[in-house]
Amino acid sequence: MEYRVIRDMCFHNNEEQKFFTIKKGSIYSEVTKNNQSMKIKDTLRHRKKMAKNPNDQFVVLLAEGKERSFQIQKDVVPHQKRRIRRIQRWKS
Repeated sequence: MEYRVIRDMCFHNNEEQKFFTIKKGSIYSEVTKNNQSMKIKDTLRHRKKMAKNPNDQFVVLLAEGKERSFQIQKDVVPHQKRRIRRIQRWKS
């Protein structure tokens, strides 16, 4: 499933020692639970434990070549590829 970022977010790149921004409106694909690394699983577990609301949901997205965690409805929303179809009505 794909998710759309709904606000600008800043991350740090340890390799280049620079900060970079993920822009609002960017679309990234989800990383399934089977394909997640142990480090990101621990991060998700910690974020769920420390969340203010116990019903908060988190998702791992492959953003800028790395797995990053986002909060659903605060940071990202599900992206749907919708087509607008015109309804043809028969004239009688």
